[in-house]
Amino acid sequence: MGRLLLLLVVGVAMSGCTQTVWTKSGLTEAEYRTDSYACERDMRQSGYFGTGLAGALNARDFQERCMLSKGYRKATEDELNRSGTQIWR
Repeated sequence: MGRLLLLLVVGVAMSGCTQTVWTKSGLTEAEYRTDSYACERDMRQSGYFGTGLAGALNARDFQERCMLSKGYRKATEDELNRSGTQIWR
């Protein structure tokens, strides 16, 4: 049991080391901010996702599907830094 807990803690800690960001070919900061805002707005206006952790996960899933529909993909910062791609937040 203790070993499993240790592996879980180490896994969670390591997953926080590399941040995942949205990227898209030819992306400008203005385009990213416009699309990101539109997806967040649509997510908030679409309705009720529930409460607590389940609600937060449902809302995040909605926003992720919106960004994917706009041509974005998720990549790690390390991956983008190696390729020389600009990272927008």
